[in-house]
Amino acid sequence: MVLKNKNSSEISPTNKEKIYSAIKEKILSGKLQGGHQIRAAEVAKNYGVSGTPVREALIQLEGEGYVIYEPYKGAIVKSISKKEVQEIFKIRAVLECMAMETALKRMTSEEFREAMALAEKGLNESDPAMLSTINWDFHSYIYQKADMPNLLGLINSIRAPMMRYVRIYHQTVDLKEHNHKHLEIVKAGMDGEPEKAAAILKKNLEKACEKIELFLAD
Repeated sequence: MVLKNKNSSEISPTNKEKIYSAIKEKILSGKLQGGHQIRAAEVAKNYGVSGTPVREALIQLEGEGYVIYEPYKGAIVKSISKKEVQEIFKIRAVLECMAMETALKRMTSEEFREAMALAEKGLNESDPAMLSTINWDFHSYIYQKADMPNLLGLINSIRAPMMRYVRIYHQTVDLKEHNHKHLEIVKAGMDGEPEKAAAILKKNLEKACEKIELFLAD
């Protein structure tokens, strides 16, 4: 598959960011499947740039777990196994529940109101791509309130390879029920029950893992 930009002449000086975003979006949307070879020379040609920003974009994508480098092939979209999914979600449950509990114990009334507004934002959203963004905005906002930057860094690094499958999960789940879970999380925090909020989060992660496993089994 060739990555094209119809307005390649209009690419801003931040070529690396443009190419990075384009390739990442194609991976997340499923247009580039696991095992697909990304030919750097073709990408550079179609964007009208040198190979340097393409290589830089691919290095960033590799660091985030979206691509791997194979001998004689170059950059390959990373595939993921059922076993890896199980492992990643177990790790996510530990890290994210820790961040959730810690944050909810520290948050102010104003911060809870902001979290509730973010939770409500997703109630009427039906687009899986937008919902994935809103979903992470909600979780990220709360996790940041834990004031544990190293923990947040670990969460970001472990969730990146799963994002393409999270979109699939949002296509199969009851969106209304899913979004209401965010409201329950915030309410539990406001009621002084961070452990209850973490339990809701853990159950949501387990459900997502099961759905993604079914997709991979197909």
